[in-house]
Amino acid sequence: MKLSWVLLVVIIILLAIAIFTKPGNAYCVEKAKEMITSINQNVPGYNNPLNQEESRGGSDVRIDQILIKDRLFWKEVSYASTSNVKVLGYAYFNKFHPVSEKKAE
Repeated sequence: MKLSWVLLVVIIILLAIAIFTKPGNAYCVEKAKEMITSINQNVPGYNNPLNQEESRGGSDVRIDQILIKDRLFWKEVSYASTSNVKVLGYAYFNKFHPVSEKKAE
């Protein structure tokens, strides 16, 4: 019984830390811009970036296309292009964790 109380207290402490260490929206937008510009870079021999309207360089990413959903313990960062909405990553514990392409498919 004592072990279950200790485990419950540890879980509550971890959840409290997760709630209070979510990064701010400005940090999430900055990391999303970095990811979008890296995705939109032209690969040699392949000229089809993620967002066709940003193919001229990608440095002027529109902030209104970056969607941040605030969950209780983390933030979900997405990018809305003309054709679809792509999840870029999740922000929790003061860090941004990008979603890998293999897991996204």
